[in-house]
Amino acid sequence: MNVIVMVETFVAFVLAVSIHGAVQARVATMLGDSTARLRGRLSVLPQRQLSAIGVIVGIVFSVGSQGAGIGCGKPLEIDARKLRIGPNFGTIVVALSGLVFSALLGAVILLLFNVLPNSAALSTQASACLSPARSLTGGGLLIGSSLQGCVHALPGWALRLEQFFFIFGLTNLAVAILNIIPLHPLDGYHVLFALLPARQAIGWRNFAPWMELILLVIFFVIPVILQFLNIGFSPAQTFIVQPAMGIAGNLLHLDPLFFALL
Repeated sequence: MNVIVMVETFVAFVLAVSIHGAVQARVATMLGDSTARLRGRLSVLPQRQLSAIGVIVGIVFSVGSQGAGIGCGKPLEIDARKLRIGPNFGTIVVALSGLVFSALLGAVILLLFNVLPNSAALSTQASACLSPARSLTGGGLLIGSSLQGCVHALPGWALRLEQFFFIFGLTNLAVAILNIIPLHPLDGYHVLFALLPARQAIGWRNFAPWMELILLVIFFVIPVILQFLNIGFSPAQTFIVQPAMGIAGNLLHLDPLFFALL
């Protein structure tokens, strides 16, 4: 268990979710609804954006070393009737604005790694250090200080700084992917609610109080049960973190595994 990575992951989660919520609040305000502004949601301060359950989720996934911070913030309350582009379309735009911004922010951060000084040298050295490590078994795997000692393109503190920005970029991608799920309090719920006919939308909204429990069962209860059964399957890892890592691998010249092992 790498305490530094845990702290970096939790901080990345807090920043990503706070920015996500503030962007949505800004878009709602620009579209004519001042509800979010009056409730202080334009701020990126964590106390304005985070919920108690969201923080607990963020801590659990940070300690569990999933590879990216996962969780959600307070649901954004808006008065859809005040949105100038219409209640349904406006709700969709507000919901998707946070999701799209998180995805773009994560992608831009990861792309910037390719233009940083020493990025080419770091990529070459990291690949050289990881290649023999992958062929070894047991204690032969290079991680932490041993991996840092193998790389000379950057000092240890700079590698840790780059590791944090990698985790932050990856977390933004993970937050975007998570919010595709059409369950409250995630963005996908609001999109589906706006797309459904009135009668079905009301039924979907009445089911919303149970949706958070469903998410907790999927991402927490099921993995614990499977762990007792010696089944190594995590819905969060399989459906959120791994797709985010796959995107990161396509955006980076440097193997994402390198940052995961530092």
